[in-house]
Amino acid sequence: MSTRFRRASIVPFDAAGKTAEDDRAIRFDFNPETLTLKVTASKAKDKQRKGRQQVQHVGTSEATLSFEALFDSTRPRDGEDGRAPVDEEKLDVRLRTMALAGLIAQAENQQGGGGSSAGNQQPAPRRVQFRWGSIIFNGLITAYQETFDYFSPGGVPLRSKVQITITEQEFRYEVNSDERAAAFATPPSPSGL
Repeated sequence: MSTRFRRASIVPFDAAGKTAEDDRAIRFDFNPETLTLKVTASKAKDKQRKGRQQVQHVGTSEATLSFEALFDSTRPRDGEDGRAPVDEEKLDVRLRTMALAGLIAQAENQQGGGGSSAGNQQPAPRRVQFRWGSIIFNGLITAYQETFDYFSPGGVPLRSKVQITITEQEFRYEVNSDERAAAFATPPSPSGL
């Protein structure tokens, strides 16, 4: 059975948080080794109850998806004739990861003019969608940590490991049905034939 290789990506949603902007997808250089999904149920204390059963589940849940993405610019793909650019600053891996880092920053104020009646209220970060094969996870990037572990002789970072946590309120499983259908469309061949 031949399966097409898929690269993991993070796709930002539009400013309203409704539609994924596929043309702005940030594709990873390497797929994550592992994904950690943690789902927690929301709880509230019921002060009217006596005894040990004061905690009550309120029906909503929160989920986090955590993973590490590796970015590497040691083998440049954009040099002339397949060679590395002469200016080593063009190889800086942060040029590849800055779009991801920007997703955790506060979104620009879409009100325009700066005279909004909201006062000092900060705009919300942009929602994102993690995609890899049949895995889809929507939420906000709530943690971003970048570790540089390989440098050029001139001190330019060439490789980084980015640890990302995406959090979603009111979690529900979502499976990319097109990917799932393609995986089961071709029956496995009998071994030994």
